[in-house]
Amino acid sequence: MQITDQTAIISGGASGLGAATARHLAGQGARVAVLDYNLDAAIVSLPIQEPRLQEMALFEEDFVLVRAPEDAGRPIPGVAELKAMRLLLLGEGHCFRDQAIALCDLPTPGREILQGSSLSTLVQMVGAGIGVTLIPEMAIGFETGSARVSVERFAEQVPRRSIGMVWRKSNPMAEQLSDIGELLRALGPPIA
Repeated sequence: MQITDQTAIISGGASGLGAATARHLAGQGARVAVLDYNLDAAIVSLPIQEPRLQEMALFEEDFVLVRAPEDAGRPIPGVAELKAMRLLLLGEGHCFRDQAIALCDLPTPGREILQGSSLSTLVQMVGAGIGVTLIPEMAIGFETGSARVSVERFAEQVPRRSIGMVWRKSNPMAEQLSDIGELLRALGPPIA
């Protein structure tokens, strides 16, 4: 069953079997929204596009280039150069993959794209000299700690994703959750 690029709503997903199911579906590339009496809101990559959920953008997060350590200090490749490089991507339908393809304006049919099942796998593949990849900025410390790689920030045409807060529209605390979201938005980095 193909579940990439699908939205799954897991009721009772804050613990137990529901939480395991949510993790499994997310690992397979689905966008997962967890609904639970014990879970009032979630911070996720937007858009979720689920009509029963209220979405509030909080901040924009940059993606960074991960490449071989011997490339550290070299000029950051532009879009034209990235098109020619072996770009390692997550599986089809994953938002990171879609954003990398959009950034590089890659024609997906007919192009050999090496895929990994997780950011950790992609970073390890870069460390082994197989190619380059993009990861979200907040994943740098966790994903690159055990691999010999160089992490570079883009100067121009910075690829980004939107991070936001979601909650059930029917939640009796919707007004308070909106206030919390506004506070988080005010405290966080600006939305580009």
